[in-house]
This record gives sequence, C-alpha cells and structure tokens, in this order.
Amino acid sequence: MDKKIRKMYSEEIPDFQKLREMELYAVIKRSFDLNNLDPWCSSFMNGRKKRLEEEVPFFPLDLSLCSRTGPPL
Repeated sequence: MDKKIRKMYSEEIPDFQKLREMELYAVIKRSFDLNNLDPWCSSFMNGRKKRLEEEVPFFPLDLSLCSRTGPPL
C-alpha cells in the first residue's frame, strides 16, 4: 500500500471510531435497561451524550504514527 493510500485511510480512522461510538450509544440506549447496566455499559454511557455532542474523540489517536514508512502492509 503506498503512502498516499495509507495516509487516506489513517485520516478516516477517527470518523469510523466516532461512528462506532454513536452506534454503541444508540444500541445501549435502545436495548438495555439504563437503570440496570453492567459495569462496562455503565462506564461507557457515563457522560457519553455530552462527549458525543461536544465531539470529544472516543480514543485520541496520534495519526503521525500511522504514516510510517516501510514495506506495504
């Protein structure tokens, strides 16, 4: 994979992470008893709506690490 394509994909990663975060939020909100969540769901949902509204990254990612040189992956 050449650098141009690798860079293009690495720039899309935050969008896919945000989409996944929104999907998990919607599924938990729709399908689970919000007053009786397991520890992981409870931790995930804690403040999630505000972070989504404020567009806080789910997992901050240093994209400079994705621009490594070397053999194609």
